[in-house]
Amino acid sequence: MSATSYPSNPQTVGVQTPSNEQLHRLSVEAGSFLGLDTGDSLPVEEVIAQGEAHGYERRTVRRFLDDAGLGDASEIPVPPRGDVFGQLWALEDSAHDNTVSSAKSSPSPDTEPLDSDDDFLALQEPIALDRETCHSVYVEDGEPLSAGEAVERYVEERRGENTSADRYGFERGRQWHDRRNYARGKEMDRQLLAEYENPTTALLSLRVERAVPNRVSLLRELSAALESTLDALRYRLDKHTDRWEWLLVLAGTRQYATPHAHIYVWAEGDILREAFQPVVQRFVESCEYAPADGRGNPAEGGTVRIRGTEQTDTIPRTEDGESAGATYALAQLAHLPEVDSMDFDALLWASTVRAGKGVHHFRKSSYDVWDEDEEPETEEAVDDFPANTVLSRPSLSSL
Repeated sequence: MSATSYPSNPQTVGVQTPSNEQLHRLSVEAGSFLGLDTGDSLPVEEVIAQGEAHGYERRTVRRFLDDAGLGDASEIPVPPRGDVFGQLWALEDSAHDNTVSSAKSSPSPDTEPLDSDDDFLALQEPIALDRETCHSVYVEDGEPLSAGEAVERYVEERRGENTSADRYGFERGRQWHDRRNYARGKEMDRQLLAEYENPTTALLSLRVERAVPNRVSLLRELSAALESTLDALRYRLDKHTDRWEWLLVLAGTRQYATPHAHIYVWAEGDILREAFQPVVQRFVESCEYAPADGRGNPAEGGTVRIRGTEQTDTIPRTEDGESAGATYALAQLAHLPEVDSMDFDALLWASTVRAGKGVHHFRKSSYDVWDEDEEPETEEAVDDFPANTVLSRPSLSSL
């Protein structure tokens, strides 16, 4: 079958852009996920499938085609990309009304941003300082997308991955990788708690101020400061024990999606809070956006939570026997939930992680959780994934 040319608005030689914005967007996405170039023939059924992935009814996409004069076409050419990312969400630059769901839980004071500038959502500001620090998918016409546009791009990307998985078996998208990280972290927790005769666990939660107008710069500075922080952690723990491991999750706060870091530590023997105080201080000294006076990072307070030593409670466990602290940190992996269950702050955080070129939001020590030929399928490794817990938290007493 021959491809059909669009009747109006030419943007490239021989290929035109449909007048209907929704059809334009769906056609570009469907072509992108099939690996097609501008002008290649795109089956109309694939455009309809892409529309259904976005929640459109089949007849609605058919109406888009009719409006563009393409109601009788079985194939259409992939249009130029152009500016196809319209308003998926009603984005307003305000502090409290940018939620997909109105059932958002109330803020928790020890995990919310350190300052009270209600305008920091900055949805109209570029999500990254420049294209060199921004993932190419989040760059348009040579410039990073705004934070609001990045949310839209992220939602479309995730929904497209779902379509690719359902229709073509391409399952290894962002959610697949974070579910694998979740499973790996949970199994690491089970093994270490079983291996250590007298295990101690520690959760370090390290925070920054919302001090810059673009989110990727804040994320990158936090990530860079963690290198020397982990060096300090190794140095200090080696003085107290021969056996210890760690994992690290970068997370976003429930409100404003401000980045912070969780470092979860397993150690053999009694390790007291004092061993971690220099580690927190190293972070404060290393991170430009961590207040120099330690505000938000009190080593003697909630920044370091110890369980398992003779002077603290026993390690809280889940029903399956894992530590509640490891589960809490792992549940904040950015891409873990279904995209349509994520509220706006979760989407803002996940899009920041996705846009942050070269930033890894999950890391662990060199501990081998599974041998190469033993790693189970993701769905077999963990039966029950958190549905929408990325930006929520249990009470401190449960950790």
